[in-house]
Amino acid sequence: MFHFFDMISSKKSLLIWAYAIGCFDLISALLFSMVSLKTICDHLSWLTIFAAVFGLFWITMIVMLLVGIHGRHPRCVRAWIIFSCVGIMVEMCLVLYAVFNESTFQMGLIKNGLLLMLWSAFFCTSFSGST
Repeated sequence: MFHFFDMISSKKSLLIWAYAIGCFDLISALLFSMVSLKTICDHLSWLTIFAAVFGLFWITMIVMLLVGIHGRHPRCVRAWIIFSCVGIMVEMCLVLYAVFNESTFQMGLIKNGLLLMLWSAFFCTSFSGST
C-alpha cells in the first residue's frame, strides 16, 4: 500500500529514514540547547551549565551519526545508538524520580514515561544484533 514505508524492498528508503531520524534528532538537540542557553542567561547554576554542555555534546553525537551514515562508518552509528539508549534510560530514571517526588499524581507523565520505556526497549533490542 505505502511503498515509502516498505524498508525491505529498498536500501535507499532505509537510508532516507536514517537521515530523517538524524535530522529530527538534530532539531531536538538544537532546541534543547537554545532553551538551556536561555535558561543560563535567566538563572545561572550548575544544573543550567550542565544542561548547556550536555546540549552541545548531544549535537556532536548527532553530527557523528550523520557523518557515520554518510561515510558508511558503523562505529559512528553504533556510538550514537548507545548514546541514545543510555540517554533514554537516564531520562526514565529522571521521570521515575519526578513521579515519586511529586505529591499529586500526573497521568500524562506516566503515559510519556511508559512510551519512552517501550520505545527504548524496542530501539535497543532491534539494533542489538545488526552490527
